[in-house]
Amino acid sequence: MNQEHILSILYELSMVLSGETRSGPLVERFLQRLMFHTGFPCGLYLKNVLLLPEAENGEPLCSAFLETAIGDPELTANRGQPLMLPAVLVLGESAFVRDAALLADSFGEAGGWHTMLKLRARDNSVFLLLSSESLSSDLPFTAMFDPVLRNFVRVYDLCCANENHMADLETANKELEAFSYSVSHDLRAPLRSIDGFSLALLEDFGDQLDAEGQEYLQRMRHGVQRMGRLIDDLLNLSRTAQGPLSRKVVDMTALADRIIADLRESTPQRQVEVRLAEELVVSADPNLLAVALNNLLENAWKYTGNRQRARIEFGVTREKGEEVFYIRDNGTGFDMNYANKLFGVFQRLHKTDEFSGTGIGLATVQRVIHRHGGQVWAEAAVGEGATFFFTLPARGK
Repeated sequence: MNQEHILSILYELSMVLSGETRSGPLVERFLQRLMFHTGFPCGLYLKNVLLLPEAENGEPLCSAFLETAIGDPELTANRGQPLMLPAVLVLGESAFVRDAALLADSFGEAGGWHTMLKLRARDNSVFLLLSSESLSSDLPFTAMFDPVLRNFVRVYDLCCANENHMADLETANKELEAFSYSVSHDLRAPLRSIDGFSLALLEDFGDQLDAEGQEYLQRMRHGVQRMGRLIDDLLNLSRTAQGPLSRKVVDMTALADRIIADLRESTPQRQVEVRLAEELVVSADPNLLAVALNNLLENAWKYTGNRQRARIEFGVTREKGEEVFYIRDNGTGFDMNYANKLFGVFQRLHKTDEFSGTGIGLATVQRVIHRHGGQVWAEAAVGEGATFFFTLPARGK
């Protein structure tokens, strides 16, 4: 085996390490290529190797966890199980073992194992390659594989850390879902009761209350209904962070047109000039994008409520080679000194008695855009309107 062959083997093994992000498939693919290049028909990967304090018949033993086994039905059946093996087979430097009796006693006689190649990944993990033939080597296997084994350990640890992180993230998402369920059901029920009984008092006993008493009940109902809207907005915010993105080609022009139609129907007395650019098409999650556009267009509609000639424009421009979408209005606007508060939860730049809202809509917009890998920002002036800009992935063809 010449040097070029050795380099090609190491290169292929390195490619295995660069092409996998999960620890289980990484070990299996790496072991398969080790077996292929060394000619061994059976391979094992053992981790958590631990020298036991008591020796049997003077021979030290180790416990080890069999993560992967390929090429032998009996050994493969023991995957995921602990093994007890002589220390000489799993500890120490990488080496050949040619002791048929020891191998048969350790791994069973059915395989007829005659030769084993031990490749130590680290102090507590090792690859074992088994063959029923008396194999010899024309190159120093230990020196050949040591660099790529060190890389294997590094990549394997990164995969495990990533899997642990994903497991923690999944747990957090499940807890968030449970919290959302609790908010949706446990908090809504008493709110409905308060609102319902307040309405019953007004309808059935309103004539027995003076004007001040009726005002108190109306204020109570208004507070309860606002809390209901706040719960809805919080649930929408939490849902934007859950589940994978389902990207599809989305026609934002058509989506915005439907949202504007709903807004016109809800306030038919308003006359608003709306301009929608044609063919605003992107690759995005249609449900999440609908949430973001709905919040942005509702805000534009709301904050132009005091304008006799209200205008809203949805278009696209290009900056530094990137498409930047915008929603512009000629409404109340805001002071840019407070722009850093815009996208925070419960942050509002206008009083509730001026414009209704919960202070969660723009936080939801930011989360949706960020999940798509985009950015969102705003420019405005007091009394002159506001423009919200956002970027998204390349437009669909």
